[in-house]
Amino acid sequence: MKKTTTGILTIALAGLALSGCFSRVHLSKNYGRAYKQAFQRQAVNPPSAASSKTPKGLDALESSIVVDTYRKGLTPQGGAPAGNQMILVSPGSGQLGYAGSSAPAAPAK
Repeated sequence: MKKTTTGILTIALAGLALSGCFSRVHLSKNYGRAYKQAFQRQAVNPPSAASSKTPKGLDALESSIVVDTYRKGLTPQGGAPAGNQMILVSPGSGQLGYAGSSAPAAPAK
């Protein structure tokens, strides 16, 4: 008996909830007009797309020049080779960066 009552109650509540979804009383005659106009103005085959050419990419020589320039910009200035870089770590903290969320105090003037 309890399952039948629960089932009927569930169906009734679902019917009441869905009944509000089908009413178009609150919609005006201009509802969705901007969307419909924008959709109608879209061109299926725009003329500019057919006449445009694909952009020219870099050839191998140009790309190698760009890569070499990029790599030279990353090398340290001053003549030190890239293999001899040094990372400084505070001996008291034992970690990189700040311990916790506190930042170091500002230096006194």
